[in-house]
Amino acid sequence: MNTTEPIERALLRFLTRVLNDREYDLIVCGERKATAVMRAMIQEIPEPRLRWPWHKVLSSAAISAFDWGSFRGRNILLFEELVHHGNELRRCHEELRRHAPDGTRIYSGGFAVWQRCEHRPDTWYYAALDDDEFAQRREQIIAFLQHYGSLLLDTEHIEITAKIDCGLRDFFGELARSAEDGDTFAFVSGAKRENVTISNPALLDDSRLSRMLTPGSNAVDVVRKCRVLQARSYDRFSIMPIFYPNTRCVVDSGWLDALPKFVDRDALRDAGPHELFYTAGLLASIELLRGIVAALGDLLRKDKIALEVPEDNFSHLRAMFPNVDVDGMHEYVSAIVLSAKSQKPLRSRSAVEVRYIPEAKVKEFAFDFFEALIDDLMDREDWECTIGTKPKGESFAELKEIAERVASGSHFQLDNVMLEKAISAVAPDRLIDAGMLVTKVEDLLSSRNEKWVIRTFVPDGEVVTVRFQQQMAAGGNPWR
Repeated sequence: MNTTEPIERALLRFLTRVLNDREYDLIVCGERKATAVMRAMIQEIPEPRLRWPWHKVLSSAAISAFDWGSFRGRNILLFEELVHHGNELRRCHEELRRHAPDGTRIYSGGFAVWQRCEHRPDTWYYAALDDDEFAQRREQIIAFLQHYGSLLLDTEHIEITAKIDCGLRDFFGELARSAEDGDTFAFVSGAKRENVTISNPALLDDSRLSRMLTPGSNAVDVVRKCRVLQARSYDRFSIMPIFYPNTRCVVDSGWLDALPKFVDRDALRDAGPHELFYTAGLLASIELLRGIVAALGDLLRKDKIALEVPEDNFSHLRAMFPNVDVDGMHEYVSAIVLSAKSQKPLRSRSAVEVRYIPEAKVKEFAFDFFEALIDDLMDREDWECTIGTKPKGESFAELKEIAERVASGSHFQLDNVMLEKAISAVAPDRLIDAGMLVTKVEDLLSSRNEKWVIRTFVPDGEVVTVRFQQQMAAGGNPWR
C-alpha cells in the first residue's frame, strides 16, 4: 500500500473500490469523523470526488430515526475511517441489525485498522497498523479535515457563509454585538485560520426558543455559542450557531404543533431520546442564528458584508436528520438571513469588546484544560457506566468548573472571571478542532425517574488519552 500518497486520495481510492465491489443502497457512517470525511470526499476535495448522493448517507447517530420499511434485501455499507479495537464498529453493526428488516445485508469497511483489532471490518485499506502507524493515519485524517474546513462537529449543524469587504476587526466587532461584553474571543484555529467563538449569543425572542424545546427542558449552563471560522480564502467565513439544551424526553401535542413545517411531526411522536435531543438542538441553533445575523445588520446595510446560504452547507444534514425536510429548512434559514438587513443589533459597538487570545496562550489553555479533564474522568468510578444518574463524560457545567480551576493557575492578563470565560470558550474548541476532544449524547435519569439527554465531552478514545499521558510522563506540555 502506498504510504506516501495524500490521505484524501487514499480514502477516495478505498471508498471507490468498495462501492464498485457491489451495489449499495446506503452508507452508514460509524462515527462523527466518518461523516465529516464523507462530506469532504463528496463536496470539498478537488476533483475527482466521490460520486455519491447525500440521501444515501446516514450517520450512525440517526439509525433509530431512519425509515427502514423498504430496506429488506438491500445492501448497507457500514463505514469507519479508523477502526481501533472495533467496539464502535460492532455496536453500530448490532444496532443496524436491531432496526433494519430481516434480509438486509450489512457489510463493513474500515480505512485504517489497528493490528490488534478485535472486531475487524469485512474490508480495509490499511489492514494491520501498529500503534505508531495507526496514530499517524489518524493525525493525517485530522489534518485533512482541518485543511478542508470540516470541523469535527459540523456534520450536525446549520452553517451560513459570510463574504466580507471590511477589516477583520470590524467584522469581529460587529459579531460581538450578538452577546454581552466579555463573551467574544478571537484566536487562531488548529488549521491556522482566524476563528471567533461567541459564548451565549442573545436571543431575539426568548418565547420562540421555549416553543422549540420539549416541555420542561433546560437551557441554562449548556452548550450555547456561535463559531465563526475562516474558510480557505481571507474574505470568507463560516458562521455556525451551536445550541444544545438539556432535553427532557417528553413529547406533547403543544410542542409538536409549534414546530416549523420542515420537521416531520408524526415521526417525532414516537422518537427516541437522542432524536429528540438532536432535533431540539437543531431548532435552538436556528433561534440563535436570528440574533447573530441581526448583529451584522449595520455591515449589511453598508454593503460591507454579504451573507449566503449555500445549499451545499445543508445537503449533508440529511445524514443526521432523516426526518427533516432539508430543502424546506434551507428555505426557512434563507428567509431568516434575508431579513437580517432590516434588523438592528441588540448592543452598541462601543458596549462590547473582542478579546484576542495569543496562540501560545491558546495552546497553554488547551493543554491545561485537557490534563484536568483526563484527571477528572480517571477519578470517576462511573466513567464506564451505562445509563444512570451520572453521565460517562463531563457535562458543559463541569467543563466550566475545569475552566475555573485552570484560570486560577494562569498568569494571563485578564481578571479571573474573564479568564474563566476565555478558557471555557477557547480550550474546548481548539481541542475539538485538533481531534482530541469529542462530544457524546448521554441518557440520564432524574430524581423523578424521568429520562433526560445531555451533551457531554470526553477524550477521543484510547489513542488520544494514552499518547497524551505518555507525552506528559516524558517531559510535560508538548505544545509549549
